[in-house]
Amino acid sequence: MVIEFKPKITTHDILTYSAKAGKHKKIYPCLRYGLLASELASIPGRFFIHNENLDFFIAAKKYSSEAELKPFAKKLIEKELEISRTLEQIHFADREFDYYRTDIIFGKFGEA
Repeated sequence: MVIEFKPKITTHDILTYSAKAGKHKKIYPCLRYGLLASELASIPGRFFIHNENLDFFIAAKKYSSEAELKPFAKKLIEKELEISRTLEQIHFADREFDYYRTDIIFGKFGEA
């Protein structure tokens, strides 16, 4: 799992990190890659326009205290590791599947 930490996010950041994530995920298909912007309270619309390969984005301004940050980080890591393990089974395990779908979740991370 990779998290790029930035105070704020520009269009250039989104394009750059999305491309970087895509290149890394070609080598490591189970990799989860995302952005955390410490000074943003919400995800800017340009993220949805320009992102191609990032798996998550956290606007973390409200998670400024250690008491808020620790459970948030723990939950994020657990969820992303679970997805990574599923991807590992798809790519490397000798298993067959008969169902696949992607899911998009919007909201407050602590409530997701």
